[in-house]
Order: sequence, then structure tokens, then C-alpha cells
Amino acid sequence: LPAGVEQQTHQAMTNLKAVLATAGADFSDVVKSNIFVADLNDFTTVNEIYASYLVEPYPARSTVQVARLPKDALVEIEMIAVVKFLKKCLPNRERCAILISVIITDMN
Repeated sequence: LPAGVEQQTHQAMTNLKAVLATAGADFSDVVKSNIFVADLNDFTTVNEIYASYLVEPYPARSTVQVARLPKDALVEIEMIAVVKFLKKCLPNRERCAILISVIITDMN
């Protein structure tokens, strides 16, 4: 687990980018994010790093302080993205929403 909220936020966003790419998506496909922080005093730092990975129009977002995160992480970011799948995978739908929740330790 990287030390510090800055490093953990960057790692979470890097992990989310990789998960989105696996689904054929990127941050522009994200429609909603939930950010969980261990200390709401870290909001400005987390928000600046989070925003640096995105472009307008920004997705809807909520940020909440929680009592504790798995592995005592300082930040967890969850995203909902709308992505196109191949029609052969989903014959009756062209678009599907996927929920991606990444704690910075998920992909290390």
C-alpha cells in the first residue's frame, strides 16, 4: 500500500484507468464516482488529483468520510461507466453500465 493520500489516490486512479481499459472504456465514459476517504481533511488533495485525470464534462461525484477502509487505505474510489459492448455479447443492448470499485491494493 503506497504511503500517503496523494500516492494512494494516484494509484487508485491508475488502477481504475486499467480496469476501464479492459472494458474498452476510459474516464470519459464515467458517469458517476463515489470517493471514500478516511479523513475528510484530505478532500482538497484527493479532489485535485482526481480532477487531473478527467476532462469536462465531469461525472457526478460524491465524497464521504468513512470510519475505516479495507487494509487501512486512506482513499477508495468507485466509478460507474457506460460502455459499448460488442453486439454479439449483448444482442439486445448496445450500451451497458458497469460498476468499477477499486481500492488501491486491487491491482498491485
